[in-house]
Amino acid sequence: MLKFFQKYQRYIFGVVAVVITISFSFFGTYGSFTGPSDREVTAFVTAGGEAITRSELEQMASFIQTDSDDKRFYGPVWGPNFLNDGVIRKDFLENGLGLMLMQAYPEYFEEDLKNKAQKEAFYTPYTHPQAPYISAEGAWRYFAPGLKGALDRLQQGGEPLSNDMLGARMALYLNQKAFPSPYLAQVLRQQEAQYEWVKKDPSINPRELQLFGYQTIDEWFGPRFTRAVAEFIFNAAEVAQAKGYKVSREEAWADLLVNGAESYQEMSKYPEVEVMSEGKYIGEQLKRMGFDKMRAVDVWQKVLLFRRMFHDIANGTLVAPDIFKDYSRWASESVTGKTYNLPLPLRFSGLLDLAELEVYLNATAASNQGIKLADKPKSTSDVQKSTPELVEKRARVKYKLADKKELEAKVPLRDILQWQEKEENFAKLKKEFPDVGVSDANTAEERMSALDKLADRQRLKVDQYARSQIVAANRDWAKSALEASPEKESVISVRMKGGKDPLMGVKDRIAFMKALESAKVSSPFTFVGENVLYQIEVLDLSPDWELVTFEDARENGSLDELLTKKLDAFYPEAKEKDAKKFKNASGAYKPLSEVKREVAELWLQPKLDQIKQAVEKELQSSSGPLLISETLPGYRFISWASEAKNAKDKSLYIAEAIPPQEDATKLPPKNSWSNQFKWRVTERVFPRKNGGDSTLKTEKLFSLNEGEVSDLLTPANGDIQFVEVEKKSSAPDMKRVDEAIINLRQLIGNETERSFMKSLLAEIKEKNGISFN
Repeated sequence: MLKFFQKYQRYIFGVVAVVITISFSFFGTYGSFTGPSDREVTAFVTAGGEAITRSELEQMASFIQTDSDDKRFYGPVWGPNFLNDGVIRKDFLENGLGLMLMQAYPEYFEEDLKNKAQKEAFYTPYTHPQAPYISAEGAWRYFAPGLKGALDRLQQGGEPLSNDMLGARMALYLNQKAFPSPYLAQVLRQQEAQYEWVKKDPSINPRELQLFGYQTIDEWFGPRFTRAVAEFIFNAAEVAQAKGYKVSREEAWADLLVNGAESYQEMSKYPEVEVMSEGKYIGEQLKRMGFDKMRAVDVWQKVLLFRRMFHDIANGTLVAPDIFKDYSRWASESVTGKTYNLPLPLRFSGLLDLAELEVYLNATAASNQGIKLADKPKSTSDVQKSTPELVEKRARVKYKLADKKELEAKVPLRDILQWQEKEENFAKLKKEFPDVGVSDANTAEERMSALDKLADRQRLKVDQYARSQIVAANRDWAKSALEASPEKESVISVRMKGGKDPLMGVKDRIAFMKALESAKVSSPFTFVGENVLYQIEVLDLSPDWELVTFEDARENGSLDELLTKKLDAFYPEAKEKDAKKFKNASGAYKPLSEVKREVAELWLQPKLDQIKQAVEKELQSSSGPLLISETLPGYRFISWASEAKNAKDKSLYIAEAIPPQEDATKLPPKNSWSNQFKWRVTERVFPRKNGGDSTLKTEKLFSLNEGEVSDLLTPANGDIQFVEVEKKSSAPDMKRVDEAIINLRQLIGNETERSFMKSLLAEIKEKNGISFN
């Protein structure tokens, strides 16, 4: 064989050379026939004629899709692009440019948004399964008051690309950015911790608390939105270059380094971030995104060109010094006055809030005066008879507890098996579990064999029963656990019905109340609850039964329970009034839980009519507020506000301050029934411009004399208020002046940006500069 190759090696070499040459030639020319790769195909052509490849477009969209806020809120997990400081959020959503972009191409967004709206209509915010007063809506009320209103507007439905619907969607996105789900989870966990008896709900985690389950821009606005923004940036950057704007590669890289350094400082507190320096941290992010420095700079250069042009347009207003002088002189004026506000629990933004108030007033007010407030409540004894859910006795106690379930969990498997194999105990199992297949057996081996044949779920039930019997037979275990338990102190509320249990496992409230009342102060007693043994020492006990305040009744869920009962009784009448509204597609009536708001609206209709008449009377204006069922609850106290505003002696309407607690071993002072509805007064200074807060209408205060009272101010969140002018001043407050100037410039700048955006979009659309093909 070797001789053969030696003899013919020249010919073999020649054949191989020819084959290689032909193959190179073929595959080389084949590439020219097949054309460029998919990533190098032109994705679209800008209005100025520049061809943008698919890879360039994908890189831009990928880079701006997530930002530093996502990184901040979701911690050290790699993924969110912290090098992007919020292009879409800051430059398209906060200023309204994103709304204009979507409305310019309705055919590409409408279907996606309609599909989302169908899902979003059925979304229900989080409510704790054991304690309904621990809820997302409750947290929003304090930390994100605008979120619930935007959610209601979005769920009401309408044209998905209308200003109202798109505005609501963008407001929800921005509100969730300002009060993200990790913050909401933290608030809910803190509320859980306030109640010993409330078990931790595993569903309280940031991902499950996100509105509609949405996290990314694509989930909120559809997969085409990020691409549309990316294509617009390419077009805008091209226009910026034509206008003479320049951003060097070094400048773009320096800006990215600043963004990366800020994120590195925030993430360095997490031990999971295993990088040694800012440079490596930024390099790792680029690597994970499939970028190198050159590509990242290319993208960010375009972003900065777009930003620089739009920011210059926005900031090119109010630059004449004379204008600033006149504005400063005007803005330096201020009014000092007393602001009368409703208590926070009485500021309503929804029908169910109003319905709970009416249930409360029907049960506790001495008389029904329409939408005017009664002067006094019913007697406590009368309320106790009719609605015991709204009457309580409070106690300050020290206590220890032994949880039977915890003791059962500690029973060794060996003890469980030994207990089960005994004949007398096996007889108990056959009696307790006749349906789970526990059969006759005469010996210990047969008894254990019979149990081993049970299905896993059945065997768990049998084992749990054995644990409970073993703990019950060893009473000293509970006593020992009680002695070793840490002592806690708490103020508890005992009601004969409704609301949360006074303490975990205390179901027999009558027996518990008797035990509290018969206990001697500082003399501990034991009480057996459901699966819990307590040792309780009473430090202080209210001598008489007291009416529960509206705020407390809402927080502990009593009013939700009472309202559900009321609406359940009213539901048959509601069906007769509008049967179609309450039926599903198959013709069957929906459960009350699905139509609670609609039933409440019908039940409240007489009250809503009274509120509407009062608003029309008190706010006589051709451009008055929109009076529909969704907005009327916010005006529930309009007559009460008018009465207080016009009173000569306003002190009768001002809430008395609740005295501070002087003795820590006693019960804290409690708000009275009448005082909870009175006005909270704060002294405020109103500059000529109040940070752009148009709801206060501060400009009208400057036309009033000292001692006069403003018109009623009625913002949509139900915070009805008025101002009594005390003094007027023209002394300049330069800090407030500067803030007012900044706000004014931002307002005018945003409008200027939108005007330029309108003309630029028209040009881009005319030249097909944005393509979704």
